[in-house]
Amino acid sequence: MDADCPSKKACFGGVCKNPCVETKPCGRNAECIVVDSLPLRTMSCMCLPGYIGDADTECRRAPHEEPGCKSNSDCGSTETCLNRLCINPCVIGHPCDTSALCTPQNHKAACRCPPGLVGDPFVRCYEQPKTKPECTSDSECSNDKSCINQRCQNPCALSNPCGTNAECRTSFHRPTCLCPSGWVGNPQVICYKPECKSDSDCPYDKSCINENCLNPCTRQSCGRGAECVVRNHHAQCQCPAGTQGDALLSCITGICHYNEDCADHEACDRFATPTHVPTPPNA
Repeated sequence: MDADCPSKKACFGGVCKNPCVETKPCGRNAECIVVDSLPLRTMSCMCLPGYIGDADTECRRAPHEEPGCKSNSDCGSTETCLNRLCINPCVIGHPCDTSALCTPQNHKAACRCPPGLVGDPFVRCYEQPKTKPECTSDSECSNDKSCINQRCQNPCALSNPCGTNAECRTSFHRPTCLCPSGWVGNPQVICYKPECKSDSDCPYDKSCINENCLNPCTRQSCGRGAECVVRNHHAQCQCPAGTQGDALLSCITGICHYNEDCADHEACDRFATPTHVPTPPNA
């Protein structure tokens, strides 16, 4: 029995021998290894170092793998894999113009013009031409423009400083606020169209007062007992019917208007009480 034999040996016809030598179970370029298992020894076949394949049949030499990278993922982000070498992409074919800057990014070359230069970094970078300013003072601009940020511009168009409904006009390089024609008000605050400019703009019974059509009687002071009426836009004081007097001073109730309204022996004095007049002798 195999248990009666020493390690790595098996019993063959009462003699302990190496089972790998006796049975030769492995293929070409393979190695046989005895495992001390019981009740029977076990043999395991393994390909020799540098060989691959089925060890029970045949092992063949493994293909030689060259050292180095296979893809960009084997290199750092600032390198690219070329001919199994990780190299700086900026040195491959010099992708940027000599006047430009090349920066390796994500395995690729990134070209850009240096600060202060413009242009195509793949063709040429150059200094941007310095243009002469349009103006440096208001005197270099037309009368309706101001020199703003070295350009002749209309200050009214940039920032209207005027009030509501007002017009902004530039004169002598400065913005000027005006109310539109026919409008009044403070152009810095608000402009508005007046209700009237003269009495003719108002109804017959109104007058133009402070550009508004108002009853002129509100400004007329009449005498005691008198009334104010508007005729042709003007306030007039008059005594009401049945009264008499100076409407600017006072109106009183009259007893008569004519002598015929009095007795034969009286005369009508509209500004006093009835007066007794003596009867002539021949009456």
